[in-house]
Amino acid sequence: AHRGRLNVMHHVMTKPYRGSLIKFKDPVLERDFRDYMGWTGDVKYHEGARHAVISGREIEMQITLSPNPSHLESVNPVVEGMARAAGTTVNTSGKPKFDPDVALPIIVHGDAAFPGQGIVSETLNMCRLPGYTTGGTIHVITNNQLGYTALPNESRSTLYASDLAKGFEIPIVHVNADDPEACIECARLAFAYLNKFGKDFLIDLVGYRRHGHNEADEPAFTQPGMYKIIDDHPTVREIWAEELARRNILDKDEADAIVNKYNEILHSDFESLTPQDIPEEALSEIPPAGAAQKTITSVAAETLREMNAALLKLPEGFTINPKLKRARERKENALADIDEKTIDWAMAEELAFASILADGTSIRFTGQDAERGTFSHRHAVLHDFQTGETYTPLQNIPHVKAAFEILNSPLTENACIGFEYGYNIQAPDRLVIWEAQYGDFINGAQTIIDEYVVSARAKWGQTPSLVLLLPHAYEGQGPDHSSGRLGRFLDSAGEINMRIANCTTSAQYFHLLRRQAGVL
Repeated sequence: AHRGRLNVMHHVMTKPYRGSLIKFKDPVLERDFRDYMGWTGDVKYHEGARHAVISGREIEMQITLSPNPSHLESVNPVVEGMARAAGTTVNTSGKPKFDPDVALPIIVHGDAAFPGQGIVSETLNMCRLPGYTTGGTIHVITNNQLGYTALPNESRSTLYASDLAKGFEIPIVHVNADDPEACIECARLAFAYLNKFGKDFLIDLVGYRRHGHNEADEPAFTQPGMYKIIDDHPTVREIWAEELARRNILDKDEADAIVNKYNEILHSDFESLTPQDIPEEALSEIPPAGAAQKTITSVAAETLREMNAALLKLPEGFTINPKLKRARERKENALADIDEKTIDWAMAEELAFASILADGTSIRFTGQDAERGTFSHRHAVLHDFQTGETYTPLQNIPHVKAAFEILNSPLTENACIGFEYGYNIQAPDRLVIWEAQYGDFINGAQTIIDEYVVSARAKWGQTPSLVLLLPHAYEGQGPDHSSGRLGRFLDSAGEINMRIANCTTSAQYFHLLRRQAGVL
């Protein structure tokens, strides 16, 4: 989950060794300080990668290693969101269609972080929720029996690091990391279970950390006894080489020759590297100058009237809640005189969504109580007053060319925004929106905001276009309901990492939504 990512980058994602060796040789390189859109780059352990497995002339499989910050478990919902987006088809009207067989999420956890970080349980809670499930995830705890310097009895109240998963009915297998064959069989079992049942599976890979947490760490300061045992213990490679020799598959000299060969290659590359050898990073493209201002956000009045009529139409026999009738009657005549200020925020939003869908851009909208709206203003999903059956107008209007989904999210901000961020990064051509129940509650997602939404462009070259709606006002509800904490976003704004708007009219809201969709 930390330095082990380098192994994955080079031996699974096939990244050239030189790309990491140069950062070991000189981590403060001239080209790391880029005068481009505030580019900062990131440490070698945090970088992501993509790799295409090719069979003949066809791509058999795409593998993506998502970049993640030092808050290692924060990437969990991001990966789940990416997998959900990869398996979702949105090019027709109505509900989006999800195929769980398109993508397989694999998440590697730390043994101290798995029970310790709340975002782990927040993400596990999504595994069977409509709109969030990915058809199963394989989880691997790289169990070093140590969390930096903290021992298990200092890190958790449970016997096993994996016990949290029991609450979600996830099968758990504990396997000895010193036994490669057992590990492979365990991985096969995990995939077979996921493939058959479409549910999560957890592998507790019980091993140890041979060196310190990082290059400068001396683990014997805090665990002298443990590291005396580890120093005297053969490595996995040595144990496996001995087993191969016992089976007459590969003798000791042949095994040593393979190791020496690669050590020579790595040392030779390391010594010959210069700052000019650092590979080009995957920087994001500079957007066209004035792209947002050039986006056409207006919609013909007659088109809006047609859309409004379609949105107000109900299925035959559908009984609307009597308390909604007056609001719907107001909507019927709201566009009679286009110059009158008769369009409220909910109607402006609904018309914006309808026009965006008609333009061919799909919409995913999530948040706590998002379907009805915290303030009972949206009612994007109607419930039959007699039967309880639901009807979503934006999924049933003519001329729409893309799918629309709106979901009530679980009661968390951090994992939910992380999920939507991942969905957005995987499918940047879709309008992805998350709404806070109250704008002030955004501070529950401060880690995801700081480490992904605000800084991903500068660190990893990602270009998120996620929309965050933070409803707030001075309506007498007191602390945590009045500010939206916009000052924090203003403090984090830099270069072109985000656009912050405090709308005062429904028209502004309408045009901002259409502008965001127009620049995707």
